[in-house]
Amino acid sequence: MRLFFIICLLIVASPVYAVRVQILHSNDLHSHFEGGDGLGGYARMKTVVDRLRAEATAQGMATLFLDGGDFGEGSSFFFAENGATALRLLDDLGIDATVIGNHDLLQGGEELAVLLKRTNIKADVLAANLSDKFLNETNGLVKSLVVKSIAGVRIGIAGLTTSELHYQYAIRETGKVKNPLKEVGRIEKLAKDAHVDFFIALTHIGSKTDVKLVERSRSIDLVVGAHSHERLDQPIMARNFNRKRIPIV
Repeated sequence: MRLFFIICLLIVASPVYAVRVQILHSNDLHSHFEGGDGLGGYARMKTVVDRLRAEATAQGMATLFLDGGDFGEGSSFFFAENGATALRLLDDLGIDATVIGNHDLLQGGEELAVLLKRTNIKADVLAANLSDKFLNETNGLVKSLVVKSIAGVRIGIAGLTTSELHYQYAIRETGKVKNPLKEVGRIEKLAKDAHVDFFIALTHIGSKTDVKLVERSRSIDLVVGAHSHERLDQPIMARNFNRKRIPIV
């Protein structure tokens, strides 16, 4: 369980002004509600998040809290309600948006859709590369892109999850995942059509694939990633299609 803190300076072309936004992000929580060996746990994380949010508010900064997925299966707590508790606790932590991870699809897309409907989660749940049938069956509960407006700046967030074969349910249409790298053009068009000023890819595809994602991208400004369980004390800087350096955290 990791929680990092970064500041992004969002620049809007016309008129030109800057907005400081605090972005908090967690990933691969795997229902480790209590943590282990005196470290981690949701209560401790909530304490840190509330403190950082209060400090940012005192400085006139808004906070955006993103989660990189795999919030469900991973500890014995998961089995009590098949992941419903993990979903509800995303709201308790104050997470604004999360992406579906491979462990969140272990029971298949249909079961996840049932859980999303049952828990009535307030956080935006994202994944732009799930099967069209799965997206239709969730009645809009899983989105490809969401836009958050902060001080007049439109921040677009698109979700992408891993398509590794051993995480898919090939015989169940609602378990299928499309190759995230082939969805770059589509999510960038979604962001363009939504007139976003700053575009974040919230991914659960691993850092090596995140680099490939950036290399194919023309308009992604920041990648908030997960899945490879790495601690990055400094962002990975990758060059996009236009040779611009883009941070991966």
